Amino acid sequence: MKKNLFWTILAGAALVSCVNDDVLEQHNQNKQELTFGNPVLNSQTKVTGEISGTTYPTDENFIVWGIETDGNYQGWGASNVKSNFFGAKGVVVTNDGYTDSYWHIMYESDKAEKYYWPSEATHKLTFAACSPARVTSHATVTYDATGLKLEGYEMPAEPNDHFDIMYSPRVLNVTESPVTINFSHALSSIVFQTVKPSVEEGGAYSIKITDITLSGAIENKGTFNYAYDSASGSATGTAGWINRSQTDNAIKYDLLNEPFEVPTTSSPIAKVKPFLVIPQTVNSDMKVSITYQIVQQDGDTPVELTRVIPFTDFKLPNTNGNYTNSWDMSNRYKYHIHFGKLKEITFAPTVKDWTSIDAGEVEISTSSAAVQEEQQD
Repeated sequence: MKKNLFWTILAGAALVSCVNDDVLEQHNQNKQELTFGNPVLNSQTKVTGEISGTTYPTDENFIVWGIETDGNYQGWGASNVKSNFFGAKGVVVTNDGYTDSYWHIMYESDKAEKYYWPSEATHKLTFAACSPARVTSHATVTYDATGLKLEGYEMPAEPNDHFDIMYSPRVLNVTESPVTINFSHALSSIVFQTVKPSVEEGGAYSIKITDITLSGAIENKGTFNYAYDSASGSATGTAGWINRSQTDNAIKYDLLNEPFEVPTTSSPIAKVKPFLVIPQTVNSDMKVSITYQIVQQDGDTPVELTRVIPFTDFKLPNTNGNYTNSWDMSNRYKYHIHFGKLKEITFAPTVKDWTSIDAGEVEISTSSAAVQEEQQD
């Protein structure tokens, strides 16, 4: 279920953190501009929800860091490291405002500047990246010898503000364009699909969902840590979330933008907000509440019902085909809500037949003597 995002980064260079004009001019003499192939977002736009597929969206942006070495990268503290090329903060890459198909590095002034490859023939660049760049408003982002860290991240309270956090391994020893960045998802995505029977019993009816709420002990705070392997020249590392916690046990997320009628074919619910959650173990206190109306076509007043379902009632298969009780990184979990057939309540009355009981006989005499005796009395 893991999906990686690939795109091409076309490069050139220039020292990032403020070097003096003489050094900058020395790099500019090479005139091989460092640009990125396709994507980024202007300061007024943002992508909400998950990024699907393998194409990075052109209206999103990301942060890049670079280490300049004389020869191959041998480790953060190796003697051949010449510069933290883009500085400790890294640089933001943008596609906004350009007519070409490349992405350009954005200066702190929000004006894109040209960067160039080092002019020294033996110098190489090693890159790392995270996305989106606006994650710096939600966490303390650092990239150093230990790896990439997003410390103190808290999920936005409004699901419509959720965004797809992604990270990349190191891209080692690049000397020319294009540079390929391979992004992976750091969060879990929760998606709901729903369907009602196409064969209706008891008359035509519709089902309208009016509310979907997630609640319970959901861990909404934590630190993402991508610890790069310490081995010389290693590109990969171990990614995971640490120091996870929850704001409170009664946290709620309202997922419905507006009520909608349940279709007869199973499909994602377009009117449900995106929900990108910190990977964590699913427990019985985490629930989804679904409020819905059954509407008869004859104009009767709708019947509204609410069903509360613990997430532990769902079986979650992992990548090995076994069942798990956790939301894992880079996985999209589809929860299917199926409504059963609406069956009319009907009656079939029967009557139990009487049981006849013979209660005995009484003899009434009709002789003249009996009549005279009755009259005398």
